[in-house]
Amino acid sequence: MKSEIQIDLVSTEEIASQIFFVLQCTVLNGAVQKGQTMTLPFSSGVDMTIPVDEVENAVDQPGKIRVKVLCEDLSDVEFLRGLNLEGDVLAVY
Repeated sequence: MKSEIQIDLVSTEEIASQIFFVLQCTVLNGAVQKGQTMTLPFSSGVDMTIPVDEVENAVDQPGKIRVKVLCEDLSDVEFLRGLNLEGDVLAVY
């Protein structure tokens, strides 16, 4: 089932030598769970999918969640940050 999230804030997080691309977002419909995939706009008419590795409630932000994507290295994080996703609505499957 398709869910939709609106991206409020993009950040990164390092935990025990793991690097995460973090999307703080509002769930517009449906639910988001670990193991699902998100569709990201890559270029005109071309999308890419990435896995949802972790989902948590945003601290002090009722109704907001943080979706985390584990990255291999900083170049992956920089690539994803370069997509400028803040304000975008993404599909999650």
